Amino acid sequence: MPALGAAVSAGAALMVLAWYRASGTVAVEDQVRWASVGLAGAMLMAVAGFVAVAVAHRRLRLRFRSVEATLVPCLAGMEAAAGSAHPTVTGNGVALVAAPNMRHFHRPDCPLAAGKAARPASGADHERAGRRACAVCAP
Repeated sequence: MPALGAAVSAGAALMVLAWYRASGTVAVEDQVRWASVGLAGAMLMAVAGFVAVAVAHRRLRLRFRSVEATLVPCLAGMEAAAGSAHPTVTGNGVALVAAPNMRHFHRPDCPLAAGKAARPASGADHERAGRRACAVCAP
């Protein structure tokens, strides 16, 4: 990325030089010539900015793929463990879970309950404990 910094610096220097040289002359031909130098500096800065954003986007995409490859097996293991806990099932056949410090109750497959020490209970038990239904999984 040092090359991008150098390109931005060179573009800024071209713009400053063009402004300085064009402001010291009254001849339109000279001002137009220096304006084109300033425009070239602005374009150099814009291209460097575009390349910097593209490089950062690629790095983030690669990092996201790496994190995703790590998390997917972990989440699959958590879902398998949650399915074997024999949760309490409500009258409509939906199992509801929550942890003591949670303000909402969830379906066992809800991403907001994944990885937490959630215990199964009926919807009425959760409501008596002051919990509300999760807006994500809508139990």
